[in-house]
Amino acid sequence: LRIAGCGCSNLTTVNSLFKNYFPDKVDSFYFHDQSSLSPIEKYMKELIKISGKVEEELFLYNFSMSQEQLETLISINKNKRKLCFIKCKLKIASVPNFGDSLEGSTLELLDLTGCGHEDLSDWEDNETHFENLVKGLAQSEDMKKNLAYIIVQNCELPKEEP
Repeated sequence: LRIAGCGCSNLTTVNSLFKNYFPDKVDSFYFHDQSSLSPIEKYMKELIKISGKVEEELFLYNFSMSQEQLETLISINKNKRKLCFIKCKLKIASVPNFGDSLEGSTLELLDLTGCGHEDLSDWEDNETHFENLVKGLAQSEDMKKNLAYIIVQNCELPKEEP
């Protein structure tokens, strides 16, 4: 299922779709706002509700989110095969404290393509934000055991010097 190009003017329609018409079960869900960043906050309540109906893969494109929102989305989607934040602005100023919310996680792939770009999270100058996320995820034994891939394509992470 794909929902794309929904901007602020369609907020009521999109949330109504999520609330009243979202299928009981989908394998994959792609949610893409306008080409510019949109705050995830306006969709969070309904995204939390529908996450349980998405079985395998959740893709979120072009959203800005706080650390707390990111922690929530990772925690409630810990049993998807793939969780993707594509070209999202992620604020991760400290190591996330997932507590036991990742217990039993079966997540295999976390895709952060483009999130570190200088126009978004700027991981070249804020490398600790990516490191904080990895440290937070690594606190979970199940996440360490099952998460096989973290994709950071086009994230402009600093290269280590030889």
